Amino acid sequence: MQSTFNRMAALDTVDNALVAKVLKSPLFNSIFDDPAIPVDPSRVTEKNPTPDVHSYVQSNEEKANLARLAIAIAIGGGQLVCDYDGTVTRFVKNAAMSAIDPDCHEGLIRIQAQPDSSVVFLTGREVSVLRPMLSPKERIQFDDYGQKVVSRQALGDIKSATGEIVLAAGDSSARFAVMGMHGTEAKDADPKDGTTAELKPIPLTEEEQAFIAASHDVGREIERKYPGTAVQYKARNGVDLSVAFVPPDQREAAMAEAKNMLQALVEGPLNPDFEGSESGRAFSIACESSTEVCARLERLNKAWAMTGHGYLDPNKLTAFFCDSLGDEGGTDAGAAERINTDFSQGFVIHVRNDRDHCLPLPGSKQKPLATFASPSQLGKYLMFTAELKETNLRCLDAKPDHGAKRRAPAYHVSSEHHPI
Repeated sequence: MQSTFNRMAALDTVDNALVAKVLKSPLFNSIFDDPAIPVDPSRVTEKNPTPDVHSYVQSNEEKANLARLAIAIAIGGGQLVCDYDGTVTRFVKNAAMSAIDPDCHEGLIRIQAQPDSSVVFLTGREVSVLRPMLSPKERIQFDDYGQKVVSRQALGDIKSATGEIVLAAGDSSARFAVMGMHGTEAKDADPKDGTTAELKPIPLTEEEQAFIAASHDVGREIERKYPGTAVQYKARNGVDLSVAFVPPDQREAAMAEAKNMLQALVEGPLNPDFEGSESGRAFSIACESSTEVCARLERLNKAWAMTGHGYLDPNKLTAFFCDSLGDEGGTDAGAAERINTDFSQGFVIHVRNDRDHCLPLPGSKQKPLATFASPSQLGKYLMFTAELKETNLRCLDAKPDHGAKRRAPAYHVSSEHHPI
């Protein structure tokens, strides 16, 4: 149902003088220094012939919106909801090799440490798989195409802009709550007493489990027949197949066969009835692009998870960071619509990454407040937002310290306080 509240009112109350300061801040403007994302040449096709189409330059309105959102979070806190793959990570051929962007990780850790703020991940991955990835022991940098690790550095203490240790080196406790497999399971952040939170799965019916097992059989068959196929076998949701790294001369055939096999499964007797879906069936096909196809459970999904697990308050300032919007069956599209229609202060922030097909549809309820070109840009923004909050906005009066290293506070904090 379309909401009647004015979501932008939450940002319109931000002091225009503070917005002007942010827009002039070297620290803020450094976020947008590199709008281009190189693309793996093996993924270039006739429909997408040039790698440089993946650059993105924010409009002045988008930058102003991002400035207002950062100030609003710094002043009153907020709820941050993050997708993982493609949002805080570059896409990699082997999903097990994926690593969170270092600035995204540090920025989220520092924001989560604030008493009036929270960070929740909403992902298609299993909770047990993702949680260790959110507690990395190393800062991992990939090459421009996201395919090879070019450097590893032991993760030291994460400190706030004012010098307090927010996360000590070697601390591997899970700091974020995670809603996994598109919302079919969840796990809280670990308690501070050193214990581990309990997994909270949503029960599946026997019929749903049987369909999921059959969808995994399809994935194994395509993986066997077409080397290079990347398959995610989701124990509580279905199967995701990508043929992006199948040899070009076999890619079209692989995609056609995968779609046909999954379509036959969805239309067959193993697919249970479900009145809550448009098709009246429990599982449906989602095609994220010309190289990706999925079979997913309709009853439990990211849109449902926005309120289904109780982590998010629809009446609080909420930012949803995601990458997969306007494509057919985009995995984040429903959740984005839920944020824009059911959350009184909800905002969608899109990360374009190297997926030009995942743009929001014109006039849709998925419309983002702003778009970042890459996880790296998002990471810089999260670091900036953390510094705004930790310094009580005083970093806006900072004099740039051009000799400082990137990860050290790049300013001298003044003694003047901003009224908040």
